[in-house]
Amino acid sequence: SESQGGEAATADPDKDGLAVLEDFSSMIFPDDNRIKEATRLLRSSRPLFLRVPRAVELTDHEYERSKQDKLLLLCRRSIATPLGRGMLTLGTHRMLSSDQLLIPDIVLAGRVPPANGTLALDMSSCPPNFRIWPEFHNGVAAGLRLPDASGDGGKVITRTWIKFNKPTSPSTSSNNTNQNPPSYAHGGFLMALGLQGHLAA
Repeated sequence: SESQGGEAATADPDKDGLAVLEDFSSMIFPDDNRIKEATRLLRSSRPLFLRVPRAVELTDHEYERSKQDKLLLLCRRSIATPLGRGMLTLGTHRMLSSDQLLIPDIVLAGRVPPANGTLALDMSSCPPNFRIWPEFHNGVAAGLRLPDASGDGGKVITRTWIKFNKPTSPSTSSNNTNQNPPSYAHGGFLMALGLQGHLAA
């Protein structure tokens, strides 16, 4: 289980619960790297490693297009990771009633060697709803990290906590959370609360 309060935030810079799982599993199974590999595959909050060999006959424009094509393939894989992350981190987050649950980002960008520059995905070629369901599933995955209502979660996750501690992305956590507009991620978060038994009538 994850640590509580500020200690958890320090140990989990991606706010997805995966770093804490890595540390926990490395203490119990120091020679087993399967959890570490699984968390690497399921992390969506960091730029993807993008290596595209350049053929001699390619022009600059064609090479940039090939990088975007490869990045689109990687991003399609990345936006599917919340489903697996929700299963891996199910019920692992322990928190105080004053803590806020942050939803990790879905970064649609690549890290290009050797300079490790960041290349953002060109969204003009993507359908308008490209991010809608991934954001929703990302919110569900974040909510499933919470303990269910039959355990300690029922004491911490109250109506007041749900109302005044809306999940935010790490980049906007310093803002007033009560003024955040509804989002697809928040909708997924509410669905996860229902699945965990926190929204019983």
